[in-house]
This record gives sequence, C-alpha cells and structure tokens, in this order.
Amino acid sequence: MKSNAADAPDLTELLSLFARLRPGAQANWSTRYRIGVILSKHLDAHCTLAELGRALGVTPQNAYTESVLALGTLVCALYVRMHFGRYPLPAGKQ
Repeated sequence: MKSNAADAPDLTELLSLFARLRPGAQANWSTRYRIGVILSKHLDAHCTLAELGRALGVTPQNAYTESVLALGTLVCALYVRMHFGRYPLPAGKQ
C-alpha cells in the first residue's frame, strides 16, 4: 500500500519552493510543476493517465504534465492566501 506521507527530501524541496512564493507574483512554470509533481506522488490515483488523457483529448504524458501543473498552480494560490492573507484574484478568476 502506498504511503501518502511526504518523505524528508520531498518536504525539504517543498519548503524551498514555497519560500519563493509571494503575493501578487505568480509562481513560474517550473515551481508550479515541481510542487505538483511532489504532491501528486502522495495522492491516491482514481484513474490512469491513459483515461485522463482520453478525457482531455491528449496523450498520457500531456495528461500527466497538465494534471501536475494544475495541482501545483492550485497549491501555490492556496499557500499565498493562507500565509499572506486574502488577496483578490485577477479579474475574471473569482
């Protein structure tokens, strides 16, 4: 059975990535991607990348990239809101 607990190297890297986040400045692509990759290793999967890719109309590799990038983007936004207070979302994103 897979453990959902993050290991020490993952936690160390996450702390380093989170230290880069600031309100009003969107995290760059590589930061959001790495956060998504690390966190996705510790989440239970409910569908395969092939299934996700078919649903999105992309290859399994693109499905992986898109899913970890979306996860990383969400976590970055939540981190900034939780640690720096509530900042308004850009117009059209509320």
